[in-house]
Amino acid sequence: MPLLPNLDLKNDPSELTELVQTYKQEVTEAACELICDWAQKILKRSFDTVVEIARYLIQEHIVNPRCSQAKLVTSAALA
Repeated sequence: MPLLPNLDLKNDPSELTELVQTYKQEVTEAACELICDWAQKILKRSFDTVVEIARYLIQEHIVNPRCSQAKLVTSAALA
């Protein structure tokens, strides 16, 4: 009879770290999708990413285009 794999993640911290990172990534992706859906309803425009929403907010001067976050998003768009 084959042995079952060890399900105790406490023995291998790298497995626990990987599991936590995967979970955080899934939560972040789900949150981004929710934000895109919300922005589409509010702004009556389709967005595929949160970065697209940020660019739109900057271009339309809904947020301060001179703030450091806006400058970073704008410079990343040019790269």
